[in-house]
Parts: sequence; C-alpha cells; structure tokens
Amino acid sequence: MKNSTANILIVDDNVDNLNVLAGMLAEQNYKVRRAINGSIALRAIKASIPDLILLDIVLPDMTGYDICTQLKQHPSTQDIPVIFISSLNDTEDKVKAFAVGGVDYVSKPFEMAEVCARIRNQLEIQFAKAEIESLNAELEQRVQERTAELTAVTVTLEKQIQERQKAEQALRHSESRFRAMIENASDLILLLDPQGIVHYSSPSVERNLGYLPTDLQGQSLVHLLHPQDQSSITQLLAEVLATPSKVAVPLEIRWQHQAGHWCTLEAMAQQFSDTTGFSGIVVNARDITERQKMEAMQRALEQEQELSELKLRFFSMASHEFRTPLSVILMAAQILGSSESQSLDNKQQRNIERIHTSAQYLKKMLADILDIARLEAQKREFNPRPVCVKTMCDRILDTQQTSHGGIPRIRCAYTGLSAEIALDPDLFQSILNNLLANALKYSAPEQLVQVKLTQELDQIELMIIDQGIGIPKASQSQLFEAFHRGDNVGEIEGSGLGLAIVKKCVDLHGGHLSFVSEASGTTFTVRLPIQTNRHQADPLIRQTVA
Repeated sequence: MKNSTANILIVDDNVDNLNVLAGMLAEQNYKVRRAINGSIALRAIKASIPDLILLDIVLPDMTGYDICTQLKQHPSTQDIPVIFISSLNDTEDKVKAFAVGGVDYVSKPFEMAEVCARIRNQLEIQFAKAEIESLNAELEQRVQERTAELTAVTVTLEKQIQERQKAEQALRHSESRFRAMIENASDLILLLDPQGIVHYSSPSVERNLGYLPTDLQGQSLVHLLHPQDQSSITQLLAEVLATPSKVAVPLEIRWQHQAGHWCTLEAMAQQFSDTTGFSGIVVNARDITERQKMEAMQRALEQEQELSELKLRFFSMASHEFRTPLSVILMAAQILGSSESQSLDNKQQRNIERIHTSAQYLKKMLADILDIARLEAQKREFNPRPVCVKTMCDRILDTQQTSHGGIPRIRCAYTGLSAEIALDPDLFQSILNNLLANALKYSAPEQLVQVKLTQELDQIELMIIDQGIGIPKASQSQLFEAFHRGDNVGEIEGSGLGLAIVKKCVDLHGGHLSFVSEASGTTFTVRLPIQTNRHQADPLIRQTVA
C-alpha cells in the first residue's frame, strides 16, 4: 500500500483537534475516518481495519490505554500501529503508552509537520515489514522448491551443478562489475566496427553530449563530428586499424551537443575484439570543452595582466617626463603672478592664472592616469591601519573648500565615529577627494554639497549629496568606466577617471559603491567594512583589485 492512500483512524473527543488533524491528513491524500470516543473507535476498527490509528489517551468512555490493550490482544488488530496524541506530558504517561503497545507519542499542542512526519515514518515501516514478509515467504517457497529438485538428482549431478553455479556466479559478478564501471564512467566509451559505425555507446553520452545511447547506435561516427574534422578522423581511424591492438592513437574531435553547441573531446582509440567475434575500434573520450575555456581565459588574463603592466610602465614614464616641464610651468606662472603683479594688466594676470590652472589640471590628470593604471595592474595593495577618520575628513574638506575659492559650500555631519577606525587612509582619501571634487564641480557655486559619515557596527557609510546637474540614465551603466563622462557635462572640464578610481578603491577595500541620480542632483553612497585587528596585524592578509 502506498503511504498517500493509507487509511487512518483519528480518535479524539476534542472536535476541533479532530477536524484539524483530519483536514491536514486529507490534504496529504490520506483516507481519514474519525471517532469521538472509544466505543465508536472499536466499532470502526471492527468494520474496517485501518492502516494506522491516531489515539487520544483521555476519552469520555474509556482511556486510550484500554483501547490499545484490546487491539493488541487480537491477532487481526495487534499489528496496527498506534500513535498516541495527548496533552499528558508526564514521563509515566509516555512510558505507559509505549508499554501497552504504542509505536509513537505526540504531545499536544502539536506541530502539523511533526505529526505528518511521524505518520509517514510508521506507514513506511509497516509497508517495509509487509514487503519483507512477502519476500521472505516467496524466498522460502523458492528454497523449498530448489531443495526438492536438488534432492532428486544424483551426487554427481549435484557436484556438477554446484561447480556450474560457482562459475556462473563468478561470471555474473565479473559482468556486473564491468557493466557498473562502464555505466558509471564519466568518460564516453564507444565501440565502432571497422567502417566506423557505432555499435555501442556508454550511458555517459547523455551526460556529456545530451544523446541517449540508442540515438547513436548504427550511426557513422565521422558524420556525427564537425565537418572540418571528418577527413582527419577518417584517416586516424584507418591508422588505428593498421596499428597493433595494444597501441592507442590520440584523437581530438569536435562533437555537436544535442543542445546545438560544439564540444571538444580528447580521445584515445585502439583496436578491440571480444569472444563473440566482434572486432573493431574502442574509443575512450573525455569532454575538455570547459578545460579549453579555462585555458583560454587564463591566457587572456595573462595577456591582460601583461598589457596592464605595459600601460603602467608607459604611464609611469610619461608621468615622470611630463611632471618636470609642468613643474617649471607652474613655478614660472607663480613667479610671474607674484613678482610682477604690479606691472601686469588685468588681461595678462588672467592669462597667467589660466596657465597656472591648466598646468594644475594636467598635473591632476597625470596623477589620476597613474592611479588608475596602478589599480588596473593590481600594483596597489590594501593596507588598513587605525586612523582618526574625522581628522582626515576635516583636512580633506578644508582643502576642497580652499580650492573652490574658500566659499563655504560643504556641509558635513558625523554620526557615531570612534576615535580611530581601521581602514586604508590613502584609499579613503582618494574616494572622498574624487567624490567631493565631482560634487563641487558639477554643482552651481551657490549650491551646497552635503557630506554624511556614519559608523555602524561593522562598517562606515559615506554619503556625498549634491544638487548639481545629475547623471543621465543613458550614461549610468558606464559611469565607472575609465574616461567615460556623462552626456550632459557640456564644457565642464574633466578626465572621466575620478569615478573609475573611486570604484577600484572601494573594491580594493572590499566595500560597496552605489548612487541615485535625478535631474536635480546625485547621491553617492560608499559602504566600507571596518577591518578587524587580525587583518591589521597580519601583513600576509592583503587584497588586490581583480
């Protein structure tokens, strides 16, 4: 009997419990009967023996113990599993329930899932017992029949039969082991006749290529392969037939998966023959598609790493070569602006200021290019240490304020900051400088920029809120790519490197960077995990940007 069609009798004087249990079991597709007292329950059992009984202990006319005792005294009902379900939770009550023949005990209030699990467990036990008894009876019958046959034969025939049985058993075990190895092998095994027709394919063909073994039987192996491989595979199969049987010939073939894509198989082929008279070729093949992809990815990664190294060397050299003339230009502009300011007219003074501003801009761009090159080449290590974040932020904010004419445009709020927090100060400074510089640059001079820094349990959160020009939807997906700038920046100067540097620094810190932008402003949110003392003390624990 299947568990889902089992007949269950519920005996409980509480109608609510009765209805709840009956409804729950009916949803599990059990056939459910109900009884509100012991007399009704005994009549119901006599009318039709249930597969399992859920029995309350406290009933109006008799106890559940009495009912269970009566059931166990009759051969027709003694094997019915009885699960007591009661609000009596004393150990003595539970011991007595098992003593009178109960198989399980569920305390009220009960969990539906627990009741279902216990019922299912007992039904499975009953089903297994019935099946074992049936098998035992069948086995006993077979033993008796076989014994009668063996008794009728002579001693010589008995000896011959025993020897033959041993040989057959050894053969079956050998065949079973061989079949198990073939059917469970991850590699694909094919048997081909001399014309290359598939006579057998192992079940692994379904796992590797999506075909059933019967789909390939009678097919030409060559016609199943990539058109560009067919000629060379035909020649190799001919070479296998001309090679001594114990010498394997390596093959690499492309086979189309049933889903449509091509798989590359690494194979060994050699001559094969068996006792049935079959002779041909056995092919043992392994799917190396993923391995080839990984090797290709590794080569691409190595090439990318090499390119990043070259870029870093180039940018380092270029930065070094440009810094000297830029320094000369800046120094000359400062000398001109200070020593001859009295003799310069307004136009000349503005031109000197332009020279100074442009040279500073070029110097900043060179620094940004060198930073992004170092980050992309994974030459920037993550070095956290305890720092006073508030002091560092105040210094950065003062510098940004000064660089924008000293006009008070930045409003800052700190929440819950510790005296010192373990993070990488250089990375944090780069993050705050670039985000704040962008917020000020893309906002009008009269618009305020808010900086909010909050320390939580295991992270700090930095928010930069501006009221500037916002970021167009079309530009948001590429926002953190190097040299990318929004479509709405107009003539505002910029290199498109700031946010790319911020993203790399946040990733290197193991943090998270997000933003929300509308036409009236943008909010950038940076969350950085606070490093533990273990990370600070162990110099081997380092992270790099992937």
